[in-house]
Amino acid sequence: MGFPTILFWVMLIWGLYDGDVYPREGAIMAGVWVALLVLFILFNVNLMWFVVPTVILDIVLILKVFGGDVALR
Repeated sequence: MGFPTILFWVMLIWGLYDGDVYPREGAIMAGVWVALLVLFILFNVNLMWFVVPTVILDIVLILKVFGGDVALR
């Protein structure tokens, strides 16, 4: 669970610093992340299920920061 969470925050801060992610987009993504975490804790769901939405947010950030030109080789 730690790697996707760390990757999310590093990519978000890097995107905000580099200018690829606008502050409003960054606030929305951080808000979605915090809201998901609070909901998972409130409903007493296993936190391993929190990895799936975090990875989806990571994929969105990777495509946003790298502009969709991610080489898979």
